[in-house]
Amino acid sequence: MSLRSALHVADARPGTSHDGRLQGASRTTVPERAGFCAAAATCKYSLRNPRSKGMRVRLTSGDGTVVILHPLQYQFGPSSEPRDWDANWLVISGHVELPDGRSWSFTDPCLTTWEARELGLWLRGVLSGDVQPAAINGEDEHLLIFTEPNVAFSLASRGDGYATIRVHFSVESLPPWLQGDGGDEGAESFEFFVEAQLAQSALVDAIASWDQELAAFPIR
Repeated sequence: MSLRSALHVADARPGTSHDGRLQGASRTTVPERAGFCAAAATCKYSLRNPRSKGMRVRLTSGDGTVVILHPLQYQFGPSSEPRDWDANWLVISGHVELPDGRSWSFTDPCLTTWEARELGLWLRGVLSGDVQPAAINGEDEHLLIFTEPNVAFSLASRGDGYATIRVHFSVESLPPWLQGDGGDEGAESFEFFVEAQLAQSALVDAIASWDQELAAFPIR
C-alpha cells in the first residue's frame, strides 16, 4: 500500500501564527478498527522477524515525511543499585525530513530504558486497536509523554490497513527555526508535530526494529 502523510502544522517560520494548526481527528469507526486489527493479527511472526534487520526505527510516508529514532548509548555508566534512574537514561538520535525539503536532527538523553519500551508497547497498541485516535486539544492525557518532553506520540486516525501517527517535538528536539534564543523552547510543549500515515506492514517493521534496537540496552 502507498503511504501518505500530512504535515499538520502551519509554515512554522519565525513570526508565523499557529492558529488552526492543531486539528481534531475523527474517531475510527468499528469496521475500520476491525479491519486494521484483523490485519495486525496476522503479523505476529513478522514482529519477531523484521524484513529489514538492523535498521533504525523509520516512520516514512509517501509525501516525503520521514521520522527516524535511534538509541545510541546509555548516558551514564552502570550502577550498583537496581533500576537506578541515572543508569537507565538513553541518548536518542533523531532525524526528521519534511515534504518541503527542510530537515533537522537532534541528539539528546530523552528516554529511559523503560520509557523506550513503553513506546514499543504503545506502537503495538496502535497496531492492535487498543490505542484510540484522539483530537488535539492541548491536553497531555491524549499523548504518550515521557519524563523529558523532547518527543511525544499520539494517534490521529486509523483506517482500513493503516494508521496515522503524530510525532510531537519540543525543547531540544524542535527544528532550528522554532528554537528560541540560546536554544530555549520556542514553541509550546508538544504543539509542533508531524503526521505519518503508515501501512500496517510498515508499522509492524517499525515495532520489530525498535525491539531489536532496545535489545542492546536492557533495563539496568
